[in-house]
Amino acid sequence: VGPYQTKDILTPIRWKENETNDNAINLDDYFTNPDNDPLDYDIAEHSPADHKITVSINPVTHQVSFSQPQAYSKTETITFIAIDRVEKDQFVKSNLVALQVIGVDNPPKIEGALEITPENPKEPEQIVLKVKASDLDDDPLSFSVTGANFTISPGYPKKEGNLWLWQATWDTDYTSQGDYDIKVTVTDNPTNLTDTKSNKFKVANTNRAPTLEPIPEKTINEGEKLTLVPGVDLKATDPDGDTVSFRFGAPLDPTGSWQTVFSDAGTHNIKVWAFDGESESAPQ
Repeated sequence: VGPYQTKDILTPIRWKENETNDNAINLDDYFTNPDNDPLDYDIAEHSPADHKITVSINPVTHQVSFSQPQAYSKTETITFIAIDRVEKDQFVKSNLVALQVIGVDNPPKIEGALEITPENPKEPEQIVLKVKASDLDDDPLSFSVTGANFTISPGYPKKEGNLWLWQATWDTDYTSQGDYDIKVTVTDNPTNLTDTKSNKFKVANTNRAPTLEPIPEKTINEGEKLTLVPGVDLKATDPDGDTVSFRFGAPLDPTGSWQTVFSDAGTHNIKVWAFDGESESAPQ
């Protein structure tokens, strides 16, 4: 007398997508052998032919576990076979069992780090932000960014292979210096599941030189002292709002004065620069 099935395996066996169903059943609970010969178990049939569910039978405990690729959610069928280990021509097949992987909504995923170029931006450069994201359900994705004034580039987002690509740009100006902490959010439509990723970067200051206004001509007599007075004779503006000082060429001293003597008669071209601590203007 060969082995036989004592009761049907309950069907369907269900579990959720992206999970495994470990030790779902023990085949010893469904088969017996009147001869008391030990039983070995195997898979008799597994449909469809291109099935994706992996069925693992523990050769010692005879417990059965199931697994599948990510984002796979379909129903397959399987038939088990119990074989008499001594009289291998004695075997019995199980009832047809449905294996049902229940689909779930998977959140999108931002792949890798946020890509920011140039790596060390400064005013008034254009900064480019690039993001790659994926979705196991192949749902359309939307993107947003906070923390800086980025504008989405034309033609994005777009899909290439299994990835969604997104790009945005920010045209910095001379007021953009500072530290920034941006956060990109990718949203799965229509489930509204999200993934976020952050990145910190610094926009370095670019100094702009001050502008020195034209200095009016001065006429003095020999022996007199010439002094150029800031705010009166010397006027300058700085586009960055920096404090401006002045530098003087010879024969002026560092304070902008020149004590003439009786041999100094004539026309003298004197150079003056406006200086903001980092850059200086064209000379006057």
